Amino acid sequence: MNFLLILAIVLVHRNWFGGNLAYNVLPLDGWFATMLGIVTSSSLRFVFAVVVPTTFLCLVCWVIGDWLFGFLYLLLCIFVLLLSVDVLDLDGYRGEQNDAVTNQLPYLFFQSIFPSLFWFLVLGPIGVFFYFLSERYLGYCENGRIESFGVERILYWMEWIPIRLTGFIFALLGEFRSGFSVWVDSFIDIEISNAEFLNSVARAAILLKEEDKEESEVPLLHWLLEKTVWGWVAFAAILTIWGW
Repeated sequence: MNFLLILAIVLVHRNWFGGNLAYNVLPLDGWFATMLGIVTSSSLRFVFAVVVPTTFLCLVCWVIGDWLFGFLYLLLCIFVLLLSVDVLDLDGYRGEQNDAVTNQLPYLFFQSIFPSLFWFLVLGPIGVFFYFLSERYLGYCENGRIESFGVERILYWMEWIPIRLTGFIFALLGEFRSGFSVWVDSFIDIEISNAEFLNSVARAAILLKEEDKEESEVPLLHWLLEKTVWGWVAFAAILTIWGW
């Protein structure tokens, strides 16, 4: 069942034009603002803003798990996954020559779906919801220049495994020798950001040459990112075959 859910979410991610309407359905900014007005401690604010709603979802999953033969739980899984998946239109970046934009594109695409898939496979909707709330809470804190109680490190380690799986898929789909070499060299380097790691592996996997930069970087990168989605589907299928 997990595999079918992931396949359905991937199809939504790749074919839902105009953005995911469910992504902003929850009034999270209002919730975070309420917590900011009530709780002064940054650590307690994170607990109330992120941990408490996740705990509530855990209780809901426990209560409705067997209702209607698990159908309500299935609907809840779909809803949480839809909440967490952002639709990134790669065509909007076609022809983009700004290095700051193209360097961030692999990570932006990664964040739009892959952590949600990973944590759904590991912890179900609870893991997805915790990551989703943490990521949105960090964005709220950064926009408001509010202390975020180390949420950056929490997200860094939550993304550490899925981002390295994504980098490995980059290497498999692209130029394996160069991509895998960069992947191995940077695998345990915790001094670089996740965005830097993924960008370096992506560039190595598409064998970007300086003289071809203006003509081929974005199309090749788009191809790699789009194929990587199906690489994750294959990964989920393998786990399903193994009985995960």
